Amino acid sequence: MFEVEETFNPMTQRGGNKWTVILSRRFCECGKFQAYRYPCSHVIAACSTLSIDFWQYVDPVYTLQYVVNAYSYQWWPLENENNILQNDEWKLLPDQDKARGKGRPKASRIRNEMDCVESQPRQRCRLCRQLGHNQRYCPQQSNANIHHE
Repeated sequence: MFEVEETFNPMTQRGGNKWTVILSRRFCECGKFQAYRYPCSHVIAACSTLSIDFWQYVDPVYTLQYVVNAYSYQWWPLENENNILQNDEWKLLPDQDKARGKGRPKASRIRNEMDCVESQPRQRCRLCRQLGHNQRYCPQQSNANIHHE
């Protein structure tokens, strides 16, 4: 039984976790060893401590002989494409409820006081230099257009 500690990476803020490895049971607390039936980095670290070959913990399904056996049986060609049965009953349709609409998606992030920008001055209108509107919606814009005509 081993306790393997990952090194902490200050750049990615990841690592530093401790994992229990039991080689006799082919167990690692991270779960990858059991799921993939292939040694994870924690198992490899435990094996290197004992100076044993970690390849003995690789499941036989990853060996070349398993792959050769999988393709060793007789394969029969389909011959003519007309021999393949067509099924027109089934049609694959997208779920309209899951389809996204046009445009940019609305942000779902909850804003807080850090999102408020207080240091920047509010935008002023270019025509009248007043706060609260811009040049496009300026009440004096109609007066400006009359003078230019």
